[in-house]
Amino acid sequence: ARLKHVLGRRVPETLVCPISCEIMKAPVFAADGHTYERVCIEQWLLSGKTTSPMTGEVLEHSKLTPNHFARSTIGAFLDEARELGRAVDADSE
Repeated sequence: ARLKHVLGRRVPETLVCPISCEIMKAPVFAADGHTYERVCIEQWLLSGKTTSPMTGEVLEHSKLTPNHFARSTIGAFLDEARELGRAVDADSE
């Protein structure tokens, strides 16, 4: 399932893996400077692909670096969405 909304809120594209179209859980930077879900980009590379999923350019290396900023931004977004969901539930009681 591809996530476009969480509890009625549109999910910013920067929080979504361009390979899986899902909110990332373990975001990492690849050599192309783009952020991907770790499992997805690892599978991409393990399948023998040496190009960027985003640009099609050859990747200079296959090292992946955790994107701590993206991870904290995703956490904050999901926390806020949960809080909004609780507020909506409380209003309907």
